[in-house]
Amino acid sequence: MRDYRLPAANAWMLLLATYVVACIPWYGFLIWLFAVPVLIATLVMSILVLMRGGKSEGIALLVSTVVIAPVIIIAGPFVAATVMEAVGRSS
Repeated sequence: MRDYRLPAANAWMLLLATYVVACIPWYGFLIWLFAVPVLIATLVMSILVLMRGGKSEGIALLVSTVVIAPVIIIAGPFVAATVMEAVGRSS
């Protein structure tokens, strides 16, 4: 079996960076411009991990790319902006 850890680590780092940027208030909306290429890359890497024998990590990457990432990318900027607005009003 070929080693699957490097593409898996790269995919997790891409997803984590995307999640973090999506939750930055007001700037998180810019992630929508970069989300499609990042999600395509992580989808390809998750399939590569599956083909190289990393079944559980490949499935976790696939679910994270297809289900969790779109939710965070869409909802993250709105939630972060709402929280920051509420904190600003309470002061």
